[in-house]
Amino acid sequence: MTGTREMNELVKSCSEEYTVRKGDKIPNAATTDALFLIQRGCIRLTRNGQVEDVVREGSSFGLTNFVKRRVSVSYEAEASEDSVVWELLPSKVQEKMGVDWARKAEFALHICMLLDGQIKDTLRLGYPGCWSEDDSERQSQPLPSVRAPQSRIMQSILTKRSQFSSTAKF
Repeated sequence: MTGTREMNELVKSCSEEYTVRKGDKIPNAATTDALFLIQRGCIRLTRNGQVEDVVREGSSFGLTNFVKRRVSVSYEAEASEDSVVWELLPSKVQEKMGVDWARKAEFALHICMLLDGQIKDTLRLGYPGCWSEDDSERQSQPLPSVRAPQSRIMQSILTKRSQFSSTAKF
């Protein structure tokens, strides 16, 4: 099994790095199947002029496109402050992995581990009281990747949750 250092190096070698200034857009963000990893700064995601999400250092966007290997969700991505972003390109990952299924599985696990905190924070925010975690210290700390309260994505999750709750029969 490859170590975390080697997997981090693989992620970096399969990525294009962008340094974007406040107000600048990330090239290709709306038209690629890449996963964008925020290394430093803050990125505002908009669609049709509406803020959909705000992602900060340690977070990402484009996971759905990356997993599906096609553009199915499209955002304009603009730096809210000077930022460094890695664009993880599926074509480069495929090129480096070839047909080594064990290494591909290890790489997928590594990506899941990178996104673990972000996914947990989203679930904890969207479904309060439904997430259990042994690490009580982490629960008492502020959530670093929590989205803006007005996020349309979170509004959608909360609406669906309340619709489910009102129709579910237990």
